[in-house]
Amino acid sequence: IDENTIFGIASMSKSTSTLALAILEAEGKFSYDDPVTKYIPSFRIPGNPTDTVLVRHLAMHTAGIPPMEPLEWSIAMNSTDRFSDASEETVGKDVYSAADESDSWALQMRRTSPNQMDKIEQVIDYIANCKYKTLGAAGEYMSYSNEGYAVISYIVDAAAGMPLTGWTCDRFSFLRGQMDARAGAGLSPCFALEGVVERQGVLVCGCDTRANLLRLTQPDEAVRALHRVRERWLGAVSRLWITTPDAAMNRYLGGWAAYQTLCCRLLARTSLYQNGGAFGFRDQLQDAVNLLLLDSAPAREQIGYACAHQFSAGDVCHWWHADAGVEHGVRTRISDDLLWLPWAVCEYAQKTGDTQILSAEYPFLAGEELEENEHDRYQPLTPGAETGTVLEHCRRAFMRVLARGVGAHGLLHIGTGDWNDAFDRVGAQGRGESVWLTWFFAVTARKFAALIGGHAAEQLTLAADRCTRAAEAAWDGAWYRRGYYDDGQPLGSEKSAECRIDAIAQAFAAFDTHADPAHVHCALTSAVEQLFDREHNVVRLFDPPITRRTPETGYVRSYGAGLRENGGQYTHGALWLAMAL
Repeated sequence: IDENTIFGIASMSKSTSTLALAILEAEGKFSYDDPVTKYIPSFRIPGNPTDTVLVRHLAMHTAGIPPMEPLEWSIAMNSTDRFSDASEETVGKDVYSAADESDSWALQMRRTSPNQMDKIEQVIDYIANCKYKTLGAAGEYMSYSNEGYAVISYIVDAAAGMPLTGWTCDRFSFLRGQMDARAGAGLSPCFALEGVVERQGVLVCGCDTRANLLRLTQPDEAVRALHRVRERWLGAVSRLWITTPDAAMNRYLGGWAAYQTLCCRLLARTSLYQNGGAFGFRDQLQDAVNLLLLDSAPAREQIGYACAHQFSAGDVCHWWHADAGVEHGVRTRISDDLLWLPWAVCEYAQKTGDTQILSAEYPFLAGEELEENEHDRYQPLTPGAETGTVLEHCRRAFMRVLARGVGAHGLLHIGTGDWNDAFDRVGAQGRGESVWLTWFFAVTARKFAALIGGHAAEQLTLAADRCTRAAEAAWDGAWYRRGYYDDGQPLGSEKSAECRIDAIAQAFAAFDTHADPAHVHCALTSAVEQLFDREHNVVRLFDPPITRRTPETGYVRSYGAGLRENGGQYTHGALWLAMAL
């Protein structure tokens, strides 16, 4: 070992302890050259003078402590199968000879180890009294020592002046009230700390430079930083206050909904059941537009991102991962994505009055179109040389939808899914149709026509009128159908065994000012009567759920009946129905 030797820290617990020592040293509360006995008077290593073992030796694994059995016990207690059915009666008893050969190593160790230690005092006592031969004088030899770092964690507590009575990183231990010092892989993670703080303490969580982390450990700086954070979030999410008879609703609408939209949907792009972190073309456009009453910047920024993820042919990237290198995303035949761009532009211009956004320029993506037999393609995304204004990007989106054509009923083709991605087999052969998509085009085309005016607006209006007539023709007697399969069978019809009525096909009929008012009223009444489950207080996306293979609707069937897009309360769709009423 010399001045060029580099020691790696092999676990999160050791990394945390090392960082804590560095912080304490910077604050002048500790020195690596302090003898261990300064903080733990009872500490000793047999054969080595007590005052020669420094904290530095423990940190560098050079205290002379050889490999010891408590390490094996710790590994066994933190192994992924620690919850196997070993009974309390067998743990700690000499039953190794009776153990089934199929038992795991960890289970056998937990049953037989004589060194079951879960408190620091036990480790210190073991090091001091166990009959073992030291490797040499302190600083002479290096031997990895888990026990040494257990002692360091105690030194950190003592040097910080914050005596701890216990901690755990295992959620199950915490729920049982056990501060058992468990940490490592395979646990249900949490951080629980029990102790007495005799002065003001600061717990810093996050990633930053060492200098910034150290700065934030100073109480005054931490208080100032916390104040800045609170002021920022109050300004970002609490500009709109709504008063209702429901206090919980007031809290939700008075900041929490906006916070979730901004943090979960725009910044993290992750949730409990989807943790990919990708940008969705339609998803983040909708989320950013929802914040327009609070701040117009996210919507304008997201419109620019969307334009930059549109191919020159007019279709768009369904979702993509943004990173410092080459972005990757998926090009699909999903039919509605591209229409959310002009929809978002209309919402932005209407609510802000800023029509200058139409002249902002963004590049198109380059790339070969999907082959005839390609369902989708995950590919690197390469910006092309061609650029266009936001107006041109929107024009190509409309033209691409129209170029895909209509089916036998005059309705726009559904492709490999519309807003309900899980309807990916309804039109997989290129002939399936979507009533909802046809309503959506009519509504968006008329809004965009009103925004831009001129000859292009006239052409959009004519296309919107054709779509409205085709969607009206999908009247099923008490509501509008959802669409048609490739073979012409109706989807969302009174005669359908599954998915007889769909919420969003009725809601968007109400958004089309040219739809038949009597039909719309009847459709909304039917939707409330059949989709509002008063017993469970949910509004179903459609009913009944899809469970059969014939006709093949798509991966919607892979969701359980009544869950998510398969007839559950998909709240996005439920809110559209509420807006339509």
